[in-house]
Amino acid sequence: MATRPLWLQGETGSGKTAWLIDQLMAAAGPDGTEILATGQSFLLFAANGDNRIRLADRIAVATRGPFEVVTTTPNGFMQDEVMLFWPLLVNHLGLLPQFPVRLRPENEQELAARLWQPQLLDGRLQVEGWLEPQTVRRALDFCSWGLWQGSQRRIYPPYCQRAYRRGSPPKPFGEPSGKR
Repeated sequence: MATRPLWLQGETGSGKTAWLIDQLMAAAGPDGTEILATGQSFLLFAANGDNRIRLADRIAVATRGPFEVVTTTPNGFMQDEVMLFWPLLVNHLGLLPQFPVRLRPENEQELAARLWQPQLLDGRLQVEGWLEPQTVRRALDFCSWGLWQGSQRRIYPPYCQRAYRRGSPPKPFGEPSGKR
C-alpha cells in the first residue's frame, strides 16, 4: 500500500471500492496483523453521506476489522477539524470563546436572501416566473455544485438565468418533472 495519500476516482460500478478493499487486505498481510501503530487509522473520503455509509459497511464486512478505518465526507472532515481546533482558533484570533454553530439549510437560505437582497430587488438575481426563495435556493445549489467540482468560477446572475428555464419554477427534490 502507498505511504502517501491516494486519490481514487471512477464511474459507478467501476471497482473502486473492491480495489480499495484489496489494497487494505494486502497491506494487512495474510495473517491480518495490524499494520498501523496504536491510535492510527486509515482515512477514507466519500462524495456524500450515503456513499460514506455504504463504503464503511462494505469495508467492515470485507475486512472484519483488523485495522481501524475512518470514513467521512470532505465537508464532514472540515467540520470535525474546525470543532477540534476551534479552541486554538478562538485563542489565536482573540474571539469570544463560543462554540461554532452549524448552519442548517433553512438558515443558510435565509442568510443568503438577506445578503443578496439588493440583487433580488433590482432584478439582477431574479428568474422570470420564480419566487424569491426558489431563486435563492437554486443560487445556493449552484455555489455548492461549484465547490464540489472544485470550480473557481464565480456564480453570476446571468449564468444562473441561462441554466434554468424562465417562467417555470423548479420542482421540489424528488418530484417528477414530466407530464403524467
